[in-house]
Amino acid sequence: MWESETDASAWMEVAHPELDGRTPHEAAATEEDAARVEALLWRLFYGVPG
Repeated sequence: MWESETDASAWMEVAHPELDGRTPHEAAATEEDAARVEALLWRLFYGVPG
């Protein structure tokens, strides 16, 4: 999905509305929210709207 590891790392540090305004890195702190991050990544990968 991203051109580089740097781009992917940058995405992890940007707040996202589907994660209640938290960054994916912050949201991944709990198992339940990590599953939300994973689901978001799959939707982005397959181009499925949230």
